[in-house]
Amino acid sequence: DIESSLVSKYFNIRTFYSRLDVISGIARGYRPQQLLVSNPIQNIFDIQGEYTDEFHTGASVSHDVHLGATYRHKHVDWAYLDPRRENWVGVFGQDTIKVGSSLQFVASGRVDYVPYLKQIVPSPRGSIIVKPDERSAIRLSGSTAFRAPTFVESYVDLPIQSPSIPGAGSLTNTSRPDQGGNVRLRRERVLSFDLGYQNQQSDIVNFEITGYFLQVKDLITLAETTSETVSTNQINGLDPESGLMLAAYAGFTNQCLVYNTVGGEAGARVFPAEGLDFFVNYALNLQRVDRPAGCTDVENKQTSQHKVNAGFQFRTKPGFDGEISAHYASSQLWAERVPPPATEASATLRWITSPIDAYVLFNARVGYRFLQNQAEVSATGFNLLNQRHQQHPFGQVVGRRFMGFFTYKF
Repeated sequence: DIESSLVSKYFNIRTFYSRLDVISGIARGYRPQQLLVSNPIQNIFDIQGEYTDEFHTGASVSHDVHLGATYRHKHVDWAYLDPRRENWVGVFGQDTIKVGSSLQFVASGRVDYVPYLKQIVPSPRGSIIVKPDERSAIRLSGSTAFRAPTFVESYVDLPIQSPSIPGAGSLTNTSRPDQGGNVRLRRERVLSFDLGYQNQQSDIVNFEITGYFLQVKDLITLAETTSETVSTNQINGLDPESGLMLAAYAGFTNQCLVYNTVGGEAGARVFPAEGLDFFVNYALNLQRVDRPAGCTDVENKQTSQHKVNAGFQFRTKPGFDGEISAHYASSQLWAERVPPPATEASATLRWITSPIDAYVLFNARVGYRFLQNQAEVSATGFNLLNQRHQQHPFGQVVGRRFMGFFTYKF
């Protein structure tokens, strides 16, 4: 990675170059299965220029303006991707308008050209902040955003050998060569609004409450596997690169479900004495999906409906600091695509839903500062009650952990 930047009063320029060059592959496989050794190479060059200025349009109206453009060149050459080069171009702007000391508007947005989509995509955002006094604020904001398909999702070209039928397998290719090779993904899209209130009027209690609405659509996921036979296969069944007889096709596709989420978070911090803080917050997440006619996608519930954090922190003049906290997360339900077991003569991926049980974590930290607060030694205990749990159905089991640290500030 190489990065450089220039910062001045009115102009900022930042550029970087990043290169990835590795050898990869699966560690083991069934006897007739390929280990899929590959040499992923990725080069990214990025440059961004920005103009900034501050000015007034009245006695009490100030502007903080940012205008800029960005260019990115991406080159990828992987064994299971066609070599690709993409040139991304974007422009952006933001104006922060302050009217006196009690009102602030932020209007911003950007426009990007996405090469894979062959589209110009706008992303507007805005917010209003009202301050009834110096120590409280009301915020209303709305934004849109998108995620373009990654190189893997867009250009994957991976033959998968069947573990139970030597010489046969499936082809994962999003563009679907058996359908003419013109299948194209849509971008993932999100629309969000939130309304919040923060109050710091008291020296003993601070609190904040926020509500939000979130809509997500066109999530990219693995597609249904389509079985093929010699008579129906449009590319004559034999993959010329791998030599496999293709029994099925797969790839990536956009989900037909539309996720609508409403929720909120409330939190408070209490300062009963100097160097002692108590904190607590609660988050609520309520999800509903819109399912068009004929949509068979499985709903994901990866976010806990209820989350609670609570604890206290202390700091002492001799230099001893510490914290004890508790974290609760309610159950989740994950939907994942998995291959068939090796005992089945099938190349069809399938949906499974895997639950994650609710769990409670107790964590603690203690430290000692010395050398005029330039140095610190500390120890952290994570999951002190050793409630073994997973944070992803396929993830490792998380148990009790202890860590020690030494920090010195120059």
